[in-house]
Amino acid sequence: MRGCVTPIWRGVFIGRWLPLLIIVLFASLSLAQDASRTLSSGVPVTATLDAENPAQVYNFTASTGDSVSLAIAADDGLILTAILTDGQGNIIGQATDSAASGQVLLAGVEIPTTSIYYVTVFPASGVENATEGNFTLTLLIASEGSTEASSPEVTAQPEVTPESTASVATVAPEAFSVGQTILSNGGIQADLRWNSDDDLNLQVRDPAGETLFWDSRITNSGGTFGFDVNGLCEVLTAVDNVETASWPVGPVATGSYEVLVYYRQSCGDTSDPVDFTLDISVNGVPLAPVVGNVLPPLPGTDSVYITSFTIADDGSVAAGLGGPYVDTRILDVAPADLIEQATQSLTIETPVTGTITNDQPYQSYRFDGTSGQAISISMTRDLGSLDTLLLILDSAGNVVDGNDDIEVPINTNSALNLLRLPATDTYTIVASRYGKTVGGTEGTYSLIVSGQTSLVLPQEVVNLNLPQGDIQITLTWNTGADLRLLVRDPALNSIFNDEPTSPTGGRLQEVGNLNCTPSLSTTPVSYIYWPPGLLRIGSYEVDVFHRNECSDTTPVTFNLYVSVLGQLVFTQTGTLTLGQRYLTSFNIADTEGNTTFNDGGLISDSTALNYQADLASAVSVVTDQRVTGTITNDNTFDLYTFEGQAGDVVTISLNNSNGNLDPVVYLVGPSSIEIANNDDSNETTNSLISSILLTEDGNYTVIATRFGAQFGGTTGAYNLLLRIDRP
Repeated sequence: MRGCVTPIWRGVFIGRWLPLLIIVLFASLSLAQDASRTLSSGVPVTATLDAENPAQVYNFTASTGDSVSLAIAADDGLILTAILTDGQGNIIGQATDSAASGQVLLAGVEIPTTSIYYVTVFPASGVENATEGNFTLTLLIASEGSTEASSPEVTAQPEVTPESTASVATVAPEAFSVGQTILSNGGIQADLRWNSDDDLNLQVRDPAGETLFWDSRITNSGGTFGFDVNGLCEVLTAVDNVETASWPVGPVATGSYEVLVYYRQSCGDTSDPVDFTLDISVNGVPLAPVVGNVLPPLPGTDSVYITSFTIADDGSVAAGLGGPYVDTRILDVAPADLIEQATQSLTIETPVTGTITNDQPYQSYRFDGTSGQAISISMTRDLGSLDTLLLILDSAGNVVDGNDDIEVPINTNSALNLLRLPATDTYTIVASRYGKTVGGTEGTYSLIVSGQTSLVLPQEVVNLNLPQGDIQITLTWNTGADLRLLVRDPALNSIFNDEPTSPTGGRLQEVGNLNCTPSLSTTPVSYIYWPPGLLRIGSYEVDVFHRNECSDTTPVTFNLYVSVLGQLVFTQTGTLTLGQRYLTSFNIADTEGNTTFNDGGLISDSTALNYQADLASAVSVVTDQRVTGTITNDNTFDLYTFEGQAGDVVTISLNNSNGNLDPVVYLVGPSSIEIANNDDSNETTNSLISSILLTEDGNYTVIATRFGAQFGGTTGAYNLLLRIDRP
């Protein structure tokens, strides 16, 4: 123990501190009404000592029998003393940083009477000491009956066996909170040890959800992470490797700490597992070592070992389960148990709340769904460290779908968006956490099921009784302007006012204010649809063009709605000015109507591509050289460069060689100014820049892309041919 507690009845040091106590008493009384000086249990405060503030005084209220602890962390070289007094100035506890460690701990002082009490902090006397600096003070009040953490009880590490069963429930505990306790004999330390030149990573998540690992080296609670051994395989060591995460002596969060061992990458040619040992100690008491191994990760997967330990409010420590991480959709409990205990039924748009803990890693709910129904389910952490995981089972116990993180590593909440139910059935929605039974995160959550409804259209549009279809694209807007709707199907057929039908069955039903002829409805509407039975898998582009203001200068706001198999899958609201075009695209993946959307935006020129960052990797070409490439939703453009001279005449062709790609080509000069571009040449969708006279010497850039670039939906292979005629 770094500090010492001196109750007043021992009579030690009173004479030495008597002059100071008089000062403290008057200072305490003068500050009694200052709300900023009032301490709250578990809430740290930071203060400064200097010539104007040689001491800092705080107050708090405590009740008879309460156990009060104080923890102070000071700047290097600042050795502090803390004194605890009652309202009459009587000392009931004091501590000094006698080891010059930068830490002062006054632990387990019993409160004799319900009253206001004062804490005074000042530089210790009698030692070589700084008189100025900063410190952080934390007060912890434990009600009568709790115990300060001086000798924690340690529970042995349990093993995961096939007989291990997790609790499954739908009723949450009455309350969940993250508390604090004082560790006086030692802090928390987790050491990962291994003997190979592979890149293993240690990660520890505390009960409040803060994380220590190689890319998050400190927490607000005082946690620190040490050296990243073999990080990125840059500096390698093969023996006695240690990575450490630790919290110092003083206040720490109570609850579950999750410890993860990641096999990040092999730094050699081996495919062998790597053995490791986890040494964890709490308050100076070691837990049983955790010994295991991790395999090299397969592409696109993580190889992780998970365990945990729990610090109780009284400072006792219990080791948690341990084992390898299994895939999101693999259960470590019997599906029948989850289904049986799903007694609470969920209804659309009615949220529920629950709690996931080490004793209760699963909660399950019932939901009655119909074949083809599209629903969305979201599970969001409310309190604690909970890293949510969401699953849905059918009545036979099969996993229909699941999600761990919405966006790794940014958003660890879980969601299933626009899930189309495969059959009319009673489904079980399972709320859990990363790692499931062997996981270590805990907390409360909110869960809601949202159902897709019919298109939300203005009533006057609904009154038009537009025909229903497998695919429905509806455009509405708010002015007398002439907006044009064009949809291009997977076969590159365009449906618009000049081509109102397509061979795939698409039909233009409404045309809005075409040629400035006012729409029959108060709200202008354009409508393109594919009748029932004509659903076609593939990519669709939706193009909205502001053709004419029609003497109405009111700013145009449009609303775009897309539904597939009767379910709304996309909505977009935007603004357009004269001549602007909005483009988006979507892909229907299967006959069930599962649909994904690409980003949408205004069509522009080459400056909108942000291609400059990729110029260093552009491919150099010469005259009469034919090159090939592929445009996808993940690779929306390719770059080529060539050396040109003033007087050269350049021709560039970009032709589709496979897929439904609608090529577009740009030519950019040495000054980064676009010289020419082409979308469709002649009667085809291929592109041709023909006989362009170059006016300067230098390096020219050719951009091969597609109509709409990053917002387009066509994909496929192409060939590009450059020809330079030089005088």
